[in-house]
Amino acid sequence: MPIPGKREHQEGGTAGTKVEVGARHVASPKLVLSAFVSLLSPVRLVPPHSLQVVHIETHRCNITWTVSQVSHYIQNDVEFEARLRYADHSWEDARLLTLRQNQQWISLENLAPGMEYELQVRAKPRLGSHEVWSHWSQPLAFRMLPAGPGLPAADLNPEHLL
Repeated sequence: MPIPGKREHQEGGTAGTKVEVGARHVASPKLVLSAFVSLLSPVRLVPPHSLQVVHIETHRCNITWTVSQVSHYIQNDVEFEARLRYADHSWEDARLLTLRQNQQWISLENLAPGMEYELQVRAKPRLGSHEVWSHWSQPLAFRMLPAGPGLPAADLNPEHLL
């Protein structure tokens, strides 16, 4: 049985339900306010921020970040995607790594000693296929420690970045 004031709605590729909410004045049956409210719409989180290198060596490092303004309803159901590039390369050349759990850190290995890199992170709720990625974080630039005497240099092939 259809609900009065309810209608199926599709906008921008996202299917959802809109419900009409109305308010009437107590002394008069006249409709004062009416609006349609979407019950299902994509959730776009605020981009991760405060990226920082917490441990660095010649070939590996650990990076953490923070996510703000996440509802307690979804705070444990967030996934992340990171992209890493050499500082002088384009983001289109960057390797992507998806972290399908609420892990606000990444351990990068097989990096080249002395090379400068940039990393960005974005977030998405794991609530269904209609959710969208946040915008990318501000890039974090960092330089790996140089190789010491007698230490082998890492393979500079970008396939080994992540």
